[in-house]
Amino acid sequence: MKSVMLSVAILVASANVSAQNLEPVVSSEATMAADLVARGEFAKALKLYTKLSNQGDINATYNLGLLYYKGQGVKQDYDLAFSYLNKAAFRKIENARIQVAGMHLQGLGTKRNVDEAIKLYTESAEQNNVAAQMILADLFMSGKEFPANKETAIKWYKRAATLNNKEAQYQVGKAYENGIGVPADIKQAYAWYEKAAKQGNSDSQYKMGVAYLIGRTVTADPTQAAAWFKTAADNGHLTARFELSKLAYTGTGIAQDFSPAFIENDLEAKKGDMTAQYNLALMFLNGQGTKTNLQQAQFWYEQSAEQGFVPAQYNLALLLLREDYQQKNPTQAIDWLEKAARAGNAYAQFNLGAQYVNADYVKRDFLKAYLWFSVAEKNGKPESKSALDMCRKKLTAAEMAEIDAQVPAIIAGFKPQ
Repeated sequence: MKSVMLSVAILVASANVSAQNLEPVVSSEATMAADLVARGEFAKALKLYTKLSNQGDINATYNLGLLYYKGQGVKQDYDLAFSYLNKAAFRKIENARIQVAGMHLQGLGTKRNVDEAIKLYTESAEQNNVAAQMILADLFMSGKEFPANKETAIKWYKRAATLNNKEAQYQVGKAYENGIGVPADIKQAYAWYEKAAKQGNSDSQYKMGVAYLIGRTVTADPTQAAAWFKTAADNGHLTARFELSKLAYTGTGIAQDFSPAFIENDLEAKKGDMTAQYNLALMFLNGQGTKTNLQQAQFWYEQSAEQGFVPAQYNLALLLLREDYQQKNPTQAIDWLEKAARAGNAYAQFNLGAQYVNADYVKRDFLKAYLWFSVAEKNGKPESKSALDMCRKKLTAAEMAEIDAQVPAIIAGFKPQ
């Protein structure tokens, strides 16, 4: 009683191949066995597949091998699985050949034999089996099983891409973008990204969002950028979701809405991202996407500032100096102001200089004022010039010379912004 094999799609994400789904067959007993598998009655299915296999049904032999591979309805036995699957592979059952190649690669049920695995994968790949092409491409790209060969990897990605595999199209796009295995070609890269994006590849959809946002190979169009980011985000792409929230925050290419930005920054802030912590503090400060809450603003500024994020250090200082803030703390504010100033924040440098002139929260000190106004001026704050002129009237030439000698060392200590 020989059954007819139906074609099935095989999804293989990497060279670490797992057992495929059972091969559907259409004889009455084979249909019954397939129904049993669908209901999870694997032991009964095993008996039927064993009977059919003994009668020469090669498709049943393949399915029997998978049951032994997975340990469904029987104790897992890679040796028996390999025996059955190898018989099916010898009879040109394509799925079986790929499964056997994976077992050779992993040494399951047979001695590990990378060369034999590559041979079998290549035979299937040459027959335009996309799964085999992707496995070969991944193997040659990763270099985990043998020395990497980027050119060969891209050859197989291209073969799969021309057969409309969206993951392969993305990989080819990435290769052209970064010059991996092929000469860099940004136009080719985004042509492949667009193909993959239209098929639903979320990484490519994100790439298209970036392309329209900054005008890479296309005319910049924030509306198109937002649309692609949303499509990618709807497909689970986290970076696209974050980019979309940034566009919503500013109302760029999409209706202004602070809520998505608040949600995204809240998630990332709680993971410890200092930029997200800073953004979240700003939103609590300004009541964007949430109610104004200065205590929460202080908390998140502190989280970010303690990680060394200079804008947070400066903004925290300003918050702690606010007259309308119940938690006002000038001593802490001056400490954070100086940290931001020494890290290179020109606004902090200018304001610190002003603190030493105005003497609201520190003792008046024209030497320190002159120091920080000098640093601020060299750091791009031209308004420091008039403040410096005022300080010069209070200091001697020798005092100014001593301060001038300190400025280069402070500037050399700036953190990259």
